Amino acid sequence: MPLKRDPKEIQRIMGMMAEAVALAGIQNNLQKLKEGKLQGLHILSIARDMEQSLLETKWAELLKSKDMEYQNLLRAIESQTHSHKRKLEEKIEEVKSRP
Repeated sequence: MPLKRDPKEIQRIMGMMAEAVALAGIQNNLQKLKEGKLQGLHILSIARDMEQSLLETKWAELLKSKDMEYQNLLRAIESQTHSHKRKLEEKIEEVKSRP
């Protein structure tokens, strides 16, 4: 008879695996940056992808609180993250359009 795992246990394990993969990717990109293997458009694309990942995790929803000051702070951070991502996308398009 197969062992049954608690869905929350599976979700926790998958979350830890996803975090490990993300961290390895960041460490790899940092090493490439130090070695001068990343430049211009590639760096901007990585930064944009990281901003998108932050937005997709919906961390603000996970950190709910009834405290209005805290809620306002989370909304401000989320808004700034969206704004920063848009600026990165604009810069990427600018770099792509250069001859």
